[in-house]
Amino acid sequence: MREIIPQVCAEMGVTILNGPLSFDLVHMFVEIPPQISVSDFRAPRNGRSSR
Repeated sequence: MREIIPQVCAEMGVTILNGPLSFDLVHMFVEIPPQISVSDFRAPRNGRSSR
């Protein structure tokens, strides 16, 4: 998780402002460019991290 999420964010141009991770839960405060919707950001992040 600590490697995958920053990779996806960098690829999409999303800035992680704060992102505490625990064993089974992730909270992230991110800055998403206006041309990317929240659902467009979540789909590849969730898909790649679930594998």
